[in-house]
Amino acid sequence: MKRDNSVNTFTPETILELQKPLDKSVVATRKQSGREVSYIEGWHAIAEANRVFGYGEWHRETVYCKEVSRVQIKVGEQKRDGWKVGYEAKVKITVGDVVREGTGHGCGSMTDLFDCIESACKEAETDAMKRAFMTFGNPFGLALYDKKQRNVEDGAAKEELERKRLEAEKMTERKKLEDSLYITIPLTENGRDGNWIDYTDLLMTTIKSIKSKAAFIAFRNANADNMAHLERNDPALRKQVSEYAIKKMKEEGWNKKANTPPAHTGTEGENAVHH
Repeated sequence: MKRDNSVNTFTPETILELQKPLDKSVVATRKQSGREVSYIEGWHAIAEANRVFGYGEWHRETVYCKEVSRVQIKVGEQKRDGWKVGYEAKVKITVGDVVREGTGHGCGSMTDLFDCIESACKEAETDAMKRAFMTFGNPFGLALYDKKQRNVEDGAAKEELERKRLEAEKMTERKKLEDSLYITIPLTENGRDGNWIDYTDLLMTTIKSIKSKAAFIAFRNANADNMAHLERNDPALRKQVSEYAIKKMKEEGWNKKANTPPAHTGTEGENAVHH
């Protein structure tokens, strides 16, 4: 997400990203001094910077990385001679003309002194980088500095709720579409038997007016029961409707991947408007 360099601020889209809650799924924990500490990993901070600010739109600089302690210790269960080394680092993060700095520390305890130094140095630099990034907002771990973690959310659960909400909306829209395409069977003069000739004319007029495959499927589903009644009362008219529907499908190209179950009568027409 690129920054608008014409003004001395982030774009509104970037600000919204920085204000979003931290996804709980990216939060790791570790034991430290007898308590559990929450944190985000270094790779995630870099990935978020690329996502929020854009590739090539931010810069990291290690201001310094220095040794602050070195003592000889016994390492492991076998109590072998080793070292414990501490490092301190300062890292500067620059996004446009916005500059943030962070100071971090790292520790290495190993038998090999060089490996010990390398581990401590990397840890200090990563810690400093994350502390600098943290000042940009919740997605970079700022939310973890609140003891109640009020801006840490379960992203997976939220996505599932959103998926269900969208699915419910789609079902509602499908139901509205089906209701709008339902054709009531006209009554004959005696008010009891279905006027199947007029009903067939209404069906075919509606089929002619349909503009999309989704609407055609909704029309088919909405009138399935009435089509079953039509077949029982006048199979010839039922076949006429099906043949007209198939012609419409072919003309519109909807029959290439038709989402229609096989008909119980075994005729081709039944695949167009089933019951």
